[in-house]
Amino acid sequence: MIRKILVFGFMVSLFVILDEQVLAQRKLISSREYCDGVTNRGVQWYEESRRVETLEEAVENGTVKKSLTTVSEVLLPDRSRYYLRTAETVKVSEFDQITIDHMRYTRNDGGAWDKIDLRGQSGSGSGTGSGSGSSMACTQFSVEAVFLNGMPLHLYESLLIDGSGSQMKFTETRKWVSDEGLPHRTEVIKAGVLPRAERWREVRTYEYDPSIKIEAPIK
Repeated sequence: MIRKILVFGFMVSLFVILDEQVLAQRKLISSREYCDGVTNRGVQWYEESRRVETLEEAVENGTVKKSLTTVSEVLLPDRSRYYLRTAETVKVSEFDQITIDHMRYTRNDGGAWDKIDLRGQSGSGSGTGSGSGSSMACTQFSVEAVFLNGMPLHLYESLLIDGSGSQMKFTETRKWVSDEGLPHRTEVIKAGVLPRAERWREVRTYEYDPSIKIEAPIK
């Protein structure tokens, strides 16, 4: 019990220090304001041809043990491409998928393409999820007007500090979004607090480009 009180007190003190550092530049906001700010409003997201590139890295003792690189492209009205590269120690694997109307093309590790007519396919799926909060976790939200690649955007940040386990951990999320809520960049870091040791990080970039080209790899 005493340990929990000390941990909670440290977390509160840490937030006080962070508040003093960010108040001059950022505005602290509520969780509702944060969610409203980073949520795509309307259907604009689905009306944009786009390219999303993501790099995820699992880190151990300062070394990247596994990385996932994904590229997802959508060319309206009916073309898409998905690429996944997995690198773990000395093993690297790749997967490509292109969908044009009702035809899908796939390949593994740069091999021959397979062609599938989706009109003969069927499937279904479902998923559930649940989670529980912890009385030893604190979260802070903020927003700041910034420029990214010369574009005026809003930088929304969330910082979660969790002291419920044997080691105090934090998750820091940064999202650059437009006035309409369209995302342009996302960064996430998960790490231990004392000492600071990154366990996982992700960088995701968004590009809205109607000139994306997606062609069938085979006839």
